[in-house]
Amino acid sequence: ILLFVYAIAYKTDVWLCEPGFFGDEGALITNLQNRNFLQLFLPLGENQCCPPFIMCFFKLIYMIFGLNEAALRFLPYISGVASLILAFFVGEKVFKFRSTTLAFLSFFAFSNQIIYYSQEFKQYSSDVFFALLTLYVFLLFKDKISTNLRALCFGVFLGLTGFVSFPAEFVVAPISFYFLFEYLKKKDYKRLLCMALPYILLT
Repeated sequence: ILLFVYAIAYKTDVWLCEPGFFGDEGALITNLQNRNFLQLFLPLGENQCCPPFIMCFFKLIYMIFGLNEAALRFLPYISGVASLILAFFVGEKVFKFRSTTLAFLSFFAFSNQIIYYSQEFKQYSSDVFFALLTLYVFLLFKDKISTNLRALCFGVFLGLTGFVSFPAEFVVAPISFYFLFEYLKKKDYKRLLCMALPYILLT
């Protein structure tokens, strides 16, 4: 509880008290100003790179609030807070001992990089959240994919991760190999196809 209170209070202070946008953030804003929602799915200008679904959310916030630092940095901020909470649940699934989970959680609470990117108008904070979310969904449902329809839905989920977080693919890749070997071992080719087809089409 103390870790949560400290980290959330600190992230909130950093989010509200940071100075105006710097060059790289401004370059990303230029893409929001000059593009419609559909064009955000194309390669960005100004040497920028950001997942299209995240850019669409930023565009919506920009249309509502304009050049408002607190508003445009709200997704990174809330992603940083949500990552902290999600880290606890991931730790509970992965680690045997509560002390190890608390050590894992402490990393998210005290990491300078994670705190810093929780206030920067970029996708890095949401990258952490969605990568963690992908891992957590896998841990939660890996033994519950008992039908072809569920395999199809999970394949869609895996395929959509690239639209919200590029680094999440580093989590998706081992998950994909896990199911590949699992279904090949069981000779369950139909379920493998149900999961692989939407993933391949979406990526």
